[in-house]
Amino acid sequence: MDADEFRDYILGFIFYKYLSEKLELYTDTDLLASEDIVYKDVSDTDFEIIDEVRKAALDHLGYFLLPSELFSKMAERTQLDDYIED
Repeated sequence: MDADEFRDYILGFIFYKYLSEKLELYTDTDLLASEDIVYKDVSDTDFEIIDEVRKAALDHLGYFLLPSELFSKMAERTQLDDYIED
C-alpha cells in the first residue's frame, strides 16, 4: 500500500471516529442524560429509544448511527483480547 492509499483509509477512519464521538456526546449529554442511559449500551432492537435518537440526531446533526455502528463499539469488536502470542 502506498502513502496515498494509506492516507485515504486513515482520513476515512478519522472522520468516522469524529462523527461517532459527536453523536455519542450529543445523545449522552442532551438526549439520554435524564434517563441515566449511555447510548453505546442501548440495544439496536430497543426501537423506542432508537427512533427518538434517530429523529433528534437527524434534525440536529444531520446523520445517525446505530449504537452497534459507533466507532467505540467497532473498536471493541476488533480487539484481540483472547489472542495471546507465546
